[in-house]
Amino acid sequence: MNNLDDLIKKQKKNPILKDFMDNDKHKKLIFDYINYPTSKNMIKLDECFRSFYFEIRFTSYILSLIRFASIDFDRKERKNSQRSVLVLDNQENSYLLEKNTVKNDEKEVSLGELFSDPILFKAIHQLTKKEKEILVKAYIMELSDTQIARTNNVSQQSVSKLRTKALKKIKNYIEQRKDE
Repeated sequence: MNNLDDLIKKQKKNPILKDFMDNDKHKKLIFDYINYPTSKNMIKLDECFRSFYFEIRFTSYILSLIRFASIDFDRKERKNSQRSVLVLDNQENSYLLEKNTVKNDEKEVSLGELFSDPILFKAIHQLTKKEKEILVKAYIMELSDTQIARTNNVSQQSVSKLRTKALKKIKNYIEQRKDE
């Protein structure tokens, strides 16, 4: 048993071997092989270690897979939240936007029903009719840029550019008003 203790002390530096030797069943296999070095004992020890090592590798693989999947998920969520920066409220000041409506086959949406913040209302009021229409279709009717492009007979890129430009206008207007 002294030989086993000496061997264990030497191998304690390696975390995988340390974990392997902490198990009593594994210690017995090592002890059997050291005291009775037969091919049968060697095969048992080898199979047991291979199984143990496979479990460790498989577990670390699954953990890294989960980690990277969560990173990808967070990245996609962050990207979506950055695209959907416009927050719409259904509160007071709705009378200010009553004239700005967009008609769709399924819905009729009035921008006046959506905003409670007067600064946001004024920012949207400064947009062109086309920009307002694209924002309504993108954020209220939840249409994709491609669907909006088809209905307006323009390219998807122009819809994306117009939407981004409108959001930047709103952002800049709000930032200017907050500084005042």
